[in-house]
This record gives sequence, structure tokens and C-alpha cells, in this order.
Amino acid sequence: MFGISRGPLFPFMLAAREPLAQLCRSFMPAPEKTSGKAPGNPLPWADYYRELYRTATGWLGWTPEVAWNATPTEINEAAAGKFAMLRAIHGSGEDDKPIRDPLAPVPPEKVREGIARLRSLSGKAR
Repeated sequence: MFGISRGPLFPFMLAAREPLAQLCRSFMPAPEKTSGKAPGNPLPWADYYRELYRTATGWLGWTPEVAWNATPTEINEAAAGKFAMLRAIHGSGEDDKPIRDPLAPVPPEKVREGIARLRSLSGKAR
């Protein structure tokens, strides 16, 4: 047992600080490379690890033992690889659609078209 009566804790703290920081970093996923996208909503740790476990065991088909021994980054990278493989095999309807930044301004003519469509729908509902 460590304590003041057995000696100073400072040398132990210096020795344990970096390995503990590495351990904590291993629990966090690697940052995703985004193209200017805003980060998603933060999740509590319990919810995040539940989603990781579901991805590892459900989508990837890993055993619980393998899932619990994998880091978040390993699970995310394996899932990204699996999804890329499925898109390559089966294609994706999303590939054909142009990607629009949700924060980009909408052209005024599109706004007018949308308002006109809403007005026509509300007139039919009456």
C-alpha cells in the first residue's frame, strides 16, 4: 500500500502518469477526417460503448470477447471497411446524389419553390 508513511508518491505519479494517459487515450476513438462537417451530438460514455458493442457484434459479427478487447478506433475502422465493401458490392443510391453542405445558403429560387409547394399542399388539405 502506498502512502505518506511509506514514502513520497511523487516518483510513482511521474512513472504512472504517461502510461495512464495512454490507457485513457486508447478508450477514445480516433478523430474522423471530416470535410468541414460539424461534429455529431455528444453521447454519454455508456451509450457510446453500447453502440460500439452493437457495431462489433451485430454488424461485424465479432464475438463478445473480441469486441471487448478491441479499441474504439479498431471497431470504427473495421466497420468503415465493411460498409465500404458493401457499397462496392451492392452500390449505393447516395453515390448518385450531389452532396450539399447543410450549412450552405439555399438559393432564393429554391426557397420560393419550396414555399409555393407548401402553400399548394396546405390548400389541398383543407
